[in-house]
Amino acid sequence: SRRCHETALLIADYCAKVFQKKMQVSILDPLREVNFDLNRICTMTNFEHYDLGAINDSVFQAMASGKYCEHVSYAYERVSLIFNMLSQMPGAAPLFVTHDFFMRVIELFIRNHGKNKDIACIDLKNTKRNAYARGFLTNSDISVFLPF
Repeated sequence: SRRCHETALLIADYCAKVFQKKMQVSILDPLREVNFDLNRICTMTNFEHYDLGAINDSVFQAMASGKYCEHVSYAYERVSLIFNMLSQMPGAAPLFVTHDFFMRVIELFIRNHGKNKDIACIDLKNTKRNAYARGFLTNSDISVFLPF
């Protein structure tokens, strides 16, 4: 999204000024947010009361079922594509800037060491990536997961 791209540019600018490190900013289509129709997966009550927890739970359930939402298995495949691309770039140290729901899938991919796994709603809900402007670190063979 435009917001993620702008955030990545701000981070790159900060790193250049503070650390004298040049960062290349690239847009990777597989990093896009999970596609969902919030109006069809969430009740009006949740919107009226701005119940963010209930709204998130509705999205997690939709991701697990694939109803009015990209199924989590497809998002998981996109993460696999990203890590396959990175395996072709030895020495790369990428920083992903993307949306919360997709960050959760990335986290699960790393925690599962890239192995296929059926992901349930509770798996998405129990990720450590439960706050914006946080992230995590892994290594090139995705055997390490370190939350910030």
